Amino acid sequence: MTARRVAVVGAGVAGVACASHLQACGVEVSVFDQGERPGGRCASLSTPAGQFHHGAAGFAGHAEAFDEQVRALAARLSLRHEVAAIEPAGDERWRLRFHAGRAPEGPFDAVIVATPPEPAAVLLQPAGELSAALRGVRSEPCWCVVSAWAAPLGLKPEAVVCDAPLRQVREEERSPGSGRVAGYASRWVLQATPYWSANNLDVPAAQVMRHLLDAFGKAAGRRLARPAYAAAHLWRQARVLQPLADACGWSPGLRLGACGDAWSGAAGENDVERAVSSGRALAERVLAST
Repeated sequence: MTARRVAVVGAGVAGVACASHLQACGVEVSVFDQGERPGGRCASLSTPAGQFHHGAAGFAGHAEAFDEQVRALAARLSLRHEVAAIEPAGDERWRLRFHAGRAPEGPFDAVIVATPPEPAAVLLQPAGELSAALRGVRSEPCWCVVSAWAAPLGLKPEAVVCDAPLRQVREEERSPGSGRVAGYASRWVLQATPYWSANNLDVPAAQVMRHLLDAFGKAAGRRLARPAYAAAHLWRQARVLQPLADACGWSPGLRLGACGDAWSGAAGENDVERAVSSGRALAERVLAST
């Protein structure tokens, strides 16, 4: 059967890369994501202190292409809709069932799941081998704090010596596409280590914020003033520890597939590049099997 209508679950870089390639080849694509905006773990965070690129590092080089792809997919993109299950719709096709009472969508000739491996394994239970492969992949969590000061801190990121609980710090103004925000002279993103994050998953955000800001001051070697704005965010599935070697997962008989940074582990790329490569690879497999 030709896959004329395809659903993509997940509007991160892998899902968008896969969907945009399929759409460019004439396939009718519908993209669903539970978030408020596309981007997944690469999405920026809008705050009273401006936007922060608080997700995966390495996204900057793909941001322009990603934005163009999202604009092209805008009419086929549904946000704030969490998929609960992939179900048979008859005639070897599929439908999506949602949480929160939304009516099912479908039928689709094929379904692509471009989410972190843990939820992907659950959604892809109809494809036993794919689900089993993804259950063997583990994601690491990451607590992140975005912070802004009214006065300049006079710090350079390379002068900040990170040690646990901090994994890395980034000055937001140095991120491509970022600029100064009125009323804030210095804005920083602080990311905790996976180990510390995993051992503090249930700690209140306010407590995490204080702890990481104290650690930032120690890493900078000075006592820092209280920021004018700060907030903590938990990425429960921030980074895949050991991705699968295959470029993507695809069951041609069932026409169910998976892509994202849980795949392409043999490519030697960073998280974002791996996700993009995986999405494109899966689009090619879908097209080749029609």
